[in-house]
Amino acid sequence: MPYRYGLVVLVALGLALPALAQESASVIAAKQHLRALAPASALAGDDLADLRAIDSYPDRRTGATMVYLAQRHAGIEVYGAVQPVAVLPSGKTHGLAPRRFVRGLAQRVNATEPRLGPSAAVSSAEAHVRAFMSAATSEPEIATRTDAPNEGASAAP
Repeated sequence: MPYRYGLVVLVALGLALPALAQESASVIAAKQHLRALAPASALAGDDLADLRAIDSYPDRRTGATMVYLAQRHAGIEVYGAVQPVAVLPSGKTHGLAPRRFVRGLAQRVNATEPRLGPSAAVSSAEAHVRAFMSAATSEPEIATRTDAPNEGASAAP
């Protein structure tokens, strides 16, 4: 008997996982909205080819679904390139033209591979923190002036 229930649960999970992997209608509508605004923002189709929804939630007050899309190139997110779009229950979208997105992204990318590996990055960060901590714990230097500005000047007028 427990075997049957376990099998039913596994089948249900197997059927539910593909549905979880699909994008919601709100995310698809938000992407279409930004792509429609691309010419007004001087963005090429390649600039918006790899958008990823980093957040999506329903707003209780307005009923709209807020979708936040990030610009990416080769799967790497562009820092600060996030654009919100509001999708109403009717499917209508509201959002400004994407001003934070990078124009001509493919031509401006200088690398798609990291310069440092994970262990080298940790070592570099550790060295930076150690240097900062040693500078913060050392005694401050007191600057002394060796030359007097009015040497040889008399106090009398």
